[in-house]
Amino acid sequence: MTTGTIAGLIAAYIVIAVLLLSLNLTSRWRWGIKAAAIVVTAVFFIEAYVFTYRLLGWPTNTELPGHFQVLWAKVEEPNKFTGGEGAIFLWLDELDEYNIPLGVPRAHELPYTDRLAEAVLEVTEKIQEGLEVSGTAEILEEQKSVNNEELEELTQKDDLSGSRYDVDVFPDDHQVLEFGDMPAPVLPDKDVI
Repeated sequence: MTTGTIAGLIAAYIVIAVLLLSLNLTSRWRWGIKAAAIVVTAVFFIEAYVFTYRLLGWPTNTELPGHFQVLWAKVEEPNKFTGGEGAIFLWLDELDEYNIPLGVPRAHELPYTDRLAEAVLEVTEKIQEGLEVSGTAEILEEQKSVNNEELEELTQKDDLSGSRYDVDVFPDDHQVLEFGDMPAPVLPDKDVI
């Protein structure tokens, strides 16, 4: 969790506690009811913290960043025995317009498709060879009116560099992924001394 997220949670807890205390001070309820309300609120604060803490490290299934570096990936194939649908997990670093990482890496979960799984396996092979892989993910405006067959034709190519892969993302939209070699960072010109 980032510092801003932790600060936001703490602020929310403080506001709720202050509201509860101010209502308890001005209400005509018996002190036993007031004390029970304070204890119950404190227990829920602890429970909310524990459950929020358990969410750390779980991958998100929201849209991928527009431009990113693939740090690692894992393909989990569908399992007919357990009924698992399969998934593709990507660990990504968002990149800015200068190809420099922003913030901290984030884990993403994508629905399993055979084509994307093959591409991700190629990406992990490149990473194991010591090469850096970047990618882009975009929702094209024209895609919103395109049906699934046209979308599949739009996203089919044979090689990894420049290949496009269609992914269903939240909420009920399509995002087109493209993987390629990591471009060099764009650095400012050095001044001559």
